[in-house]
Amino acid sequence: MTELIFGRDSDTKTEYLLSEINRALEDKKRVVIIVPEQQAVWWDDLCARRIDEKYALRAEVVSFTRLADSVFRTVGGAAKHYIGNEEKTLVMWNALRSVSDRLSVYGSVDREDRHVPALRRAVSELKLYSATPQSLQDAADRLPDRFSSLKQRLSDLSLIYAAYDEMLHMSYDDPEEVADALCEKLDGDGASFFDGTEVFLDSFHTLTPPEMRVMRRIISLCESVHITISMDDRDRTLPHFGYVWEFVKELVRLSDVCGSEVRRTRCGSKKSDAVKYISEKLWDYSAPAFEGDGSGICVFECADIHDEAVLCAARIRELCAAGASYSDIGVVAADFSSRLGICDKTLERFGIPAYVSGRSSAGSLAAVRLLLSACSVAAGGWKRDDIIACADSGLCPVSPDCRNALESYTEIWDIHGRRAFTDPDGWSMNWGGYTARHTARGDMLQGLANEAREALIPPLEAFSESFGKSAVEICTAAYKLLCDFDVYETLKEKTARYEAAGDFDMAQRCAAQWDVVCGILDTIAEVIPDAVLDAPRFALIVRRLAEASGVGTIPSGLDCVTIGSAGSVKLAGVRHLIVLGARGGEFPAPATDSGFFSDADRAALTECGLNLAPGSGERLGENMFRFWHTVSSPSETLTLIIPAGGDGTVTPSSGAARCISLVPGARRADLSHADGMEAIRKYGTASRAEKEEVPLCADGDRVSKECADSLFGGSMYMDQSRIECFNDCAFKYYCRYVLGLDEGDTASIGASDAGNLLHGVFERFLKEACENGEEFPMSRETVISKSERLVREYALDVCPQGAGSRAKYLFARLERSAASDMWELSEEFAHSKFRPVGFEMKIGSDLVPPYTVKIDENNSMNISGVVDRLDIYKNGDTVYLRVADYKTGQKTFRMDDVESGRNVQLMLYLAALCDSPGDCAFRKAAAPNGEKLVPAGAMYFVCVPKASSMKASPDEADFGNADVVRSGVFLKDEGVMRAMDDELSGRFLPVKYVKSTDSYSPRGSSVLADPDTMTEIKDMMCRSLADLGKRVLSGDGRSIPSSGTHSPCTWCAAAPICRHGVRKAVEKGDESVE
Repeated sequence: MTELIFGRDSDTKTEYLLSEINRALEDKKRVVIIVPEQQAVWWDDLCARRIDEKYALRAEVVSFTRLADSVFRTVGGAAKHYIGNEEKTLVMWNALRSVSDRLSVYGSVDREDRHVPALRRAVSELKLYSATPQSLQDAADRLPDRFSSLKQRLSDLSLIYAAYDEMLHMSYDDPEEVADALCEKLDGDGASFFDGTEVFLDSFHTLTPPEMRVMRRIISLCESVHITISMDDRDRTLPHFGYVWEFVKELVRLSDVCGSEVRRTRCGSKKSDAVKYISEKLWDYSAPAFEGDGSGICVFECADIHDEAVLCAARIRELCAAGASYSDIGVVAADFSSRLGICDKTLERFGIPAYVSGRSSAGSLAAVRLLLSACSVAAGGWKRDDIIACADSGLCPVSPDCRNALESYTEIWDIHGRRAFTDPDGWSMNWGGYTARHTARGDMLQGLANEAREALIPPLEAFSESFGKSAVEICTAAYKLLCDFDVYETLKEKTARYEAAGDFDMAQRCAAQWDVVCGILDTIAEVIPDAVLDAPRFALIVRRLAEASGVGTIPSGLDCVTIGSAGSVKLAGVRHLIVLGARGGEFPAPATDSGFFSDADRAALTECGLNLAPGSGERLGENMFRFWHTVSSPSETLTLIIPAGGDGTVTPSSGAARCISLVPGARRADLSHADGMEAIRKYGTASRAEKEEVPLCADGDRVSKECADSLFGGSMYMDQSRIECFNDCAFKYYCRYVLGLDEGDTASIGASDAGNLLHGVFERFLKEACENGEEFPMSRETVISKSERLVREYALDVCPQGAGSRAKYLFARLERSAASDMWELSEEFAHSKFRPVGFEMKIGSDLVPPYTVKIDENNSMNISGVVDRLDIYKNGDTVYLRVADYKTGQKTFRMDDVESGRNVQLMLYLAALCDSPGDCAFRKAAAPNGEKLVPAGAMYFVCVPKASSMKASPDEADFGNADVVRSGVFLKDEGVMRAMDDELSGRFLPVKYVKSTDSYSPRGSSVLADPDTMTEIKDMMCRSLADLGKRVLSGDGRSIPSSGTHSPCTWCAAAPICRHGVRKAVEKGDESVE
């Protein structure tokens, strides 16, 4: 007897099957339940829960492949070594290459081998329809000449198919052939397998020709066969049931041939009225609209798939608030892989537990990505991005701090290429770039970068050496790479952490990675052991095998939402269903004339007697059926979410449009417009959705008073860079100094780096001259010689591993510029009684304590810095101090900068030295007998490399014409001024004596100040710094830059974050602003 169980409701059919299964078991029958492979776990769990355990050994859940294995084990048969999808891909690649010289269309085997997937699918289809290489060639020979292109493709495919089949059967059995092997066994001594057995076939909408041949044997051998049909027998005229009805007719025909009585059973439906009506009338365009309560049908429109995910989460929250459990809810898309990482992660953020059903591509697994990144290192010439990608896999023995340091260090020094990464001496370049000034943090980070390098590079270098050898040797090297990185233990630890956190889905995926990547290597070594591969080819093969592999998980059994792709996720028992992507062109998808065989090809082959799978016309009916089957699954509510397409318009799919038309009382909401996100936030109940809207820009950003006090309260630390940064833009200050965001600067000799180099050279020049007692001025030859030597020594200090060609060029240019500036310094001290005594003096150290400014009764500001040069002139019991700061480019002392607090560097250093406490090391050295320290001046020494400095060597024109500009504030005292420049010519001091008026004229913006004025300037500076401290403590974090000639926004790295000016642009209606 063959029982055909009709019904639109899968839940009622499942209940009926369970009752029949229990009845058969009670009658002491053996039960075999045949289901699709992806449904086996669900049915195993159902049987464990719904079948008495005393009958468990007589009930077996199988797929057709597992059924064949069971028959072979029971009645005898060779053990099968089935080939997997990944092995098929590699065998097809090998077959294509083996016959490439005999092919007319597919003979050009490029590095991508883009034909392999299509050829593999074509051969699989041919096998399903019992077409052989010879029958394919016969069909090509029978085709008329007008099909010349198809004839050539068929001839090529015949050769490829034959080579593929031969290679496959050398080591494997093809699961696509197992049905025919099973039929042979059932026709012989395997017939007894079904004695006393009732067979139940569930969840198949149709069967392949080989599976139908197996069903014929089953029907003829079993007393009873029960088959569920995914339709009501009264729906036979509806287009989407066309191929299902053909399946029914074939089953009836087979039953008649086998002499088995056909019994029809119709199961009812327990669905809500609206869902039931959609199930009955979805594609019946003559059906009237549903007149009942349509509130269980919801249709929401949104802007994109990100909003779709948020709306999905909000809908789940709403359903749970109404009493549903998570396991009552299913989320389905036509192909969920396009939303993986978006929808599931959004649900996670909303605190919604979810299980992603189905098998995902192994290409996204961290172990596979690590192997591919290692291949890219060798293939791409050791690019830093590829090496960072290895560290990013999370499976290398590199801590996050080491990984970040490696990325920053290699970016700073633009490290790339095998030689740079594999240098046995390690990296010794200064973290700070082309400067001899080291910091504790920079040295620590440099150490971390070297630690990461030592962990990553040796294994990668050993792996790279394997390319150009045989596939077996490369796979062995790849396995050793994974072992060197201790990937297996890392995966074990990660799996344990996921399990401890209750994330069993991720634990399963993590645990599967080692087997997957080792399986890929085993496949390559087994199928193409002697193939000689380079790195790009090996990477391509690994990628193809990973894409063909799949990683599935078993539901944890916890209360969670089930999400997945239509057709692969089991929706039995789902009360509430949410359908994603119900937009035109996605679900249901239109039938396309794609694949190896077009519709025209199939029609031509049919005329030649070669029948293949249905064309696009039949596939349209299948797509319509899949949508119907999905929306008919829930028992209570159905929610359709329609995101906008690529052009921004919302277009419901044909299926969604039918649902809307059938149930005019459905709950609908259009959330796709500009105010849609606000509506979505209000729609959900998650705390995330209840937060106030994030502003467009950071123009109004502030931190709370409590937060500011915790960060800066009591005694805050500042230096000139921080002061200048906060004055420019408070938001930038927070980005750079509070959050510590790296702006990604590279080591290059730009303005600041040129300044660092000149600082170092000038310091060494003057320090060496003072220590050796050399007299000023020096000869030109001496200056040139010193310039060449000191620049090279400095370059070796800051770049001990050698500079690149551009850096060498810039060093050479600065060497010639430095000679001119050193001559200027030599000439200056020949006309001055001041002598340099301090270089790179740290304010805020044991030498000189930080300069303290009181902000209010409870808070103060401690200011540090580095004095480039301190000059001293002793006159009796008075010691006059002058600070000099070297600059390159444009820098001028301006009194209004001091008044506003924007640039207090010079006066700050002068005050810190003059007001230093008596017990500090500096005062003891500068005034050992208690001499009075008096501020004599503070100046910028601005030097700009000239075009003439590019000459082969400094000539006469370079000397005496150095492009040096001095500006600053100086004590208005003739004796002190003449101690700085005995001629007061204006060359070495920006002050000139005017004989006609017997007065002194400061140049440019320089200032002459008597002692009282000096004190007033210092007090003014302290007031401006105290005001700045109050702003900091108030929590000001706005991205409102100070006004001026040059906006700080022009070159600001934080501009993409703060989006200053966006609000004004939006208010003006500028649609170009994103």
